[in-house]
Amino acid sequence: MAGTLLFKPIEAQLTRDTDAFTKMDPYVKILVGDQEVKGKVCHLGGKHPTWSDHITILRNHEPTCYVEVMDKDLLSADDLIGVAEIDLTDVETRNVTARWYPLYFEQRQAGEILFEIIWTPDPVYSNQNQEVNNQAPA
Repeated sequence: MAGTLLFKPIEAQLTRDTDAFTKMDPYVKILVGDQEVKGKVCHLGGKHPTWSDHITILRNHEPTCYVEVMDKDLLSADDLIGVAEIDLTDVETRNVTARWYPLYFEQRQAGEILFEIIWTPDPVYSNQNQEVNNQAPA
């Protein structure tokens, strides 16, 4: 179903550390279909970052999305800490969900991330669906 997803990353418990000498600067990158949106960096968040982002993404029937937790680097490319796969059909049935999602890097667990996700269906799609249901024979 088409609509809007509001992602609120809250915190992460990371087991993978990509910085040897300093604390990591983690941020989230959300990928839905061909869209990619970056969240705010938690400066010196290390292995226990917290965020207060509100990331809005349009959904057009994609069954899943991916969340990448990245470490912001100034002098080199950002490092991937871990990836989580989120079942959007589950989010759609609940409308609002808050839960921990496991993160993986190279098929090994790299920690977990807590998200609140709010699903809002597209009103045009919802109205069309109601009209079809109202016209169905009894």
